[in-house]
Amino acid sequence: MTSPLQPRNGMISRIVEPLVPELSMVFRVALLKGIGSKEDSEMKFASRFMLLSVALLSCLLVLGASAQAKDDPLGAKVSLTKPYPPAYEGAKTDKISVQYAVTALGKQAGLGYDFKASQTNVGKASRKFITPKIEGISLRKALKNILGPLGLSYEVRDGKIVLIK
Repeated sequence: MTSPLQPRNGMISRIVEPLVPELSMVFRVALLKGIGSKEDSEMKFASRFMLLSVALLSCLLVLGASAQAKDDPLGAKVSLTKPYPPAYEGAKTDKISVQYAVTALGKQAGLGYDFKASQTNVGKASRKFITPKIEGISLRKALKNILGPLGLSYEVRDGKIVLIK
């Protein structure tokens, strides 16, 4: 006997599978077993329903976290360790200027860096060399770690990081 949910099985799999492959298998198992069919006992139905509910909730949490990261680039995880990316051909990679560190970190989160506005706001402080060790922390925390000791802060304007005093 065909489950009343069978026509929807393909639709759910097509939506879930690209997003969370591990959970799509849970959906497939739960739905293809015939939730709601007459041969299911109430206990099996309840356990499958619970499994499906947990899988759906997990999927929604993953999607919510992904959307939040896009809406909040400062929450994106970033890293910057030696050897640092060279600012120009032949540049040393054992240290990096504040402005290029911020540029490299911002790029990982999808943000740019406004050189002109930052230079106007903080002057030579943006060219000070530093040796940060940043591994898998939020951009917000990384910028605080780099800029705080220098008495600097930042703003995000039109998708670009701007240094401020």
